[in-house]
Amino acid sequence: MPNLRLVIEYEDDKRLYLNSDAATDYKNLQPVLICDEIVNPQIAAEMVKQNVNISFQTVEHDSVQVPAVTVTGTDDGATNSVQPINKRLKGNQNKVINRCVLLKSYTDKVKRYAGNSPQGQGNYSSPVQIDEKINFLINGRPVFDDTIEAPNVKLMVTEDAFGPLNLVPYEAQVSAGLDVNQTEANNANREGTPGATALIGFFSPVGFKVLSRVRDIEIQYERRIYADANAVLKKYADGLDLHLYSEVQRVLKFGPSGPVVTYL
Repeated sequence: MPNLRLVIEYEDDKRLYLNSDAATDYKNLQPVLICDEIVNPQIAAEMVKQNVNISFQTVEHDSVQVPAVTVTGTDDGATNSVQPINKRLKGNQNKVINRCVLLKSYTDKVKRYAGNSPQGQGNYSSPVQIDEKINFLINGRPVFDDTIEAPNVKLMVTEDAFGPLNLVPYEAQVSAGLDVNQTEANNANREGTPGATALIGFFSPVGFKVLSRVRDIEIQYERRIYADANAVLKKYADGLDLHLYSEVQRVLKFGPSGPVVTYL
């Protein structure tokens, strides 16, 4: 591969991967790259003649936005509305996909920091929203027979696809405690009781298997917006970015004109 070039990009925003204040010092570690090279020209020529193909997998990313909603009024826990979103993800069209995972992040990143310290596990924690409902249409058919709603069901389908998950108690719940979680007076219930307070409500992924060629993916998403001018419920009306990460099958083909990487 005489024209092969390897590019490594480093993220320079510390807040995206540090869980302490951005003033914390850090440095990039230079990676050790190891590869096997066939230096015998006869063996290399024989492999080209055999037209050996190498299959491999890459993780590709697509995203859609859930617009922010302006909330007004008092926190009565009753006046509310549903925000439905149906959008097509075009990045995976006509590709063979193994597994997918949906992660959420807030569109306005500044709102999710206390100073420079991120809440939860950082930018891609996939924060919980109130009364979420999620499903996907792949090639016109729903991925799940029923819309995914309960937090434990989200974790169950994700674990079925990707294996065991590591999270703290209540990390996938809107709140922890016995009081009504839509009541502004019970803010401590939502943020502070019990355990690792800053992690409650900050891990809500949805993973699933596809194992087929995808012509079209559509996400069906819904959340509930409560009338509340205070920060407690207002954050659940902030704009969201829905990130879909997919394992995509690709192949390296060797031909007379040299190696070519294509999608399956």
